[in-house]
Amino acid sequence: MRNFLMFTVLSVFSFSIIFAQTGEDNDSFTTGWAEGDIALSGSLNYSTTSQDDVKDSSFGVMPQIGYFFNENLQGGLSLGYMSNTAEANDIDIFDESTIMAGAFLKYFCMPEKRFSPYASLGINYMSTDDGLNDVKFNGFGIGVGLGANFFLNDDWALTTSVGALSYTSEKADFDGAEARNTFGLDLDFKNIWFGVVRRF
Repeated sequence: MRNFLMFTVLSVFSFSIIFAQTGEDNDSFTTGWAEGDIALSGSLNYSTTSQDDVKDSSFGVMPQIGYFFNENLQGGLSLGYMSNTAEANDIDIFDESTIMAGAFLKYFCMPEKRFSPYASLGINYMSTDDGLNDVKFNGFGIGVGLGANFFLNDDWALTTSVGALSYTSEKADFDGAEARNTFGLDLDFKNIWFGVVRRF
């Protein structure tokens, strides 16, 4: 957790410096999102916690491509990979990796501004491998999230997002398996993503 908190603080500090240097009224910035824009983005997620002899860590990467139907509404496709592991006394107690593919909608509150917050809704097909029990799960997930973009110039932006509300349903790939359903409010450090956006 200490490493991730340090990473978060440094990210926020860097973000603040960039904001101070560029400024909202910088002449190099002319416009925000507009109808017909295409956005290509890539985001990363990483966290690690340690308590006594128990350690767990997670890593994720998610590229997205989106199209603006108007200046506020973006729709697109995403891919994702997440890995979650945990160990106690140097013995693995959890090891899962998930591949996701899906679609999303984002609504931008202030698309014409350099700093533009948004709300998102996404649905994903999910395939999860349980490395300890040699079991594969397939299913889907639905998530609602919050985020923001900060334009560095007319073509490049920083982005951050956090998963807020989620529901997943997955079933193991053997006969008679029952679905495991998860519903949660996920406003914690493990669900914060940082990335960059390129506008075309």
